[in-house]
Amino acid sequence: MSFRATDVAWSAGFGPEVRGPGEAIVMAVAGRTTALDELTGAGVDRLRRRC
Repeated sequence: MSFRATDVAWSAGFGPEVRGPGEAIVMAVAGRTTALDELTGAGVDRLRRRC
């Protein structure tokens, strides 16, 4: 997956994109499912399955 923060200049990775606030990305990657609703993009479903 690729991650692109919408509130700061940061992106990383490759593959289906996950977009949203940087804090929500960090929380979701850490397994905090409450942040998933703040994210959009083709990679969100894959990220949701991994949480």
